[in-house]
Amino acid sequence: MVRALLPRLPWLLVAAVALVWAAGCGQDGTQEKPKALALAQELRAQLRALSGVLLAPLQNDDPQAAQKALADYYRQASQDGRPLQNGVLVLNNKGVTFVERKPAPGHPEGVPGTGPARNYSDYQVIRQALQSGRTEVGKVYLAQDELYVVCHPLGDDHKAGLLILGVMGAYLEGRFGISGQEFLSLDLRP
Repeated sequence: MVRALLPRLPWLLVAAVALVWAAGCGQDGTQEKPKALALAQELRAQLRALSGVLLAPLQNDDPQAAQKALADYYRQASQDGRPLQNGVLVLNNKGVTFVERKPAPGHPEGVPGTGPARNYSDYQVIRQALQSGRTEVGKVYLAQDELYVVCHPLGDDHKAGLLILGVMGAYLEGRFGISGQEFLSLDLRP
């Protein structure tokens, strides 16, 4: 009996290792996938809601109205028990900062971005979204970290500007348990 199994033993070991490996991969994937899907659902909901409240201020060149709309949105999300974990940036149709708001501990309405307006049109993902008129997902390299973004065009024919939701790479992995690669593979079209 032992002699009959000897020629098949290497194949049996390979099959056992393959089964253990496949079970391990499937288990990790099922744990990560719900987290990524939940984040995608939240970001799509934000894109839909914020597109509606930010378009008019952007078209009317009224950054104060846009800041108020963002502060109200952050505050309402916090009151609803789902505070925003990501930053929001609105660019005009040339890729220049219109308004910006970030989450901050102790500030349910978030805090506005500081500093002068910046031109982001040189970043590939932003340039693609401005030119294509489609929602684009990508990564922007910063000095201290990577920023994972979803860029959503606003306005008639998608020419008013861009709504950008961004999550820092370290926060994405630490807080949400999602890798950058998983984020980049998400379908974030609203």
